Amino acid sequence: MSDKNIVFLHAFPFNSAMWQEQIRLLPSGWNTFAPNLPGFGNTPVTQLSLDDWASWLLDQMDQRGIKRTFLVGLSMGGYLAFRLLAVAPKRFLGVLLADTRAAADTPEGKLRRTATAAKIREEGIDWMPEAQIPGLLAAQTIANKPSVVDFVRTMILDANPAGVEQALLAMRDRPDSSDVASKLTMPVSVVCGLEDVLSPPREMAELAATIPGASFHEIPGAGHLSCLEEPNHFAEILADLLNCNVP
Repeated sequence: MSDKNIVFLHAFPFNSAMWQEQIRLLPSGWNTFAPNLPGFGNTPVTQLSLDDWASWLLDQMDQRGIKRTFLVGLSMGGYLAFRLLAVAPKRFLGVLLADTRAAADTPEGKLRRTATAAKIREEGIDWMPEAQIPGLLAAQTIANKPSVVDFVRTMILDANPAGVEQALLAMRDRPDSSDVASKLTMPVSVVCGLEDVLSPPREMAELAATIPGASFHEIPGAGHLSCLEEPNHFAEILADLLNCNVP
């Protein structure tokens, strides 16, 4: 297989369907792999940490003959991208990190994830769309793009509660990856929805500043799910990254 590969890592609590529009918008000639991460879609709940997930994904890449690839991760997918970059940086030709962070959870953040996991265990996930959508999408998306809102709601409700719970605990316990970010040498694009309240632009700009040579891009009209809210703008940024000259 050639090096014209892209691996897409989805956000929480979604599945690989969130990347379907980005895959459609890609220039021709690219091989894509958008897995359902452990506990989501058709992937069993078996891995308990993001480092376990990274090992699992590298095995999946090996099975598909993907030796070197570009990597795209949004939110939880970005957390996993950092763990992959920690253990196998030479396998990645370039990276797009969207609406995410390198830092570990704060003590308060850990408590929130623990409480959410407990609520899911007790009540399931039917309550999650109404609780999460206002923080995931920009106000203008909620007001003017009902198809995006419906798509997000459907993906949340389709999630496996056990997988959602395990993912919360994996994110809660992930290590700080700030040192990984500061040592990256491949082309990196850092992308943030201008209305993102979960990974605000200021924090994302600070992350970009710690990565040697990284470019920073804000997407107006988008919140935390920038690839869904403004897919064409997101696709343009990705296309620019793919055109980088890689040694």
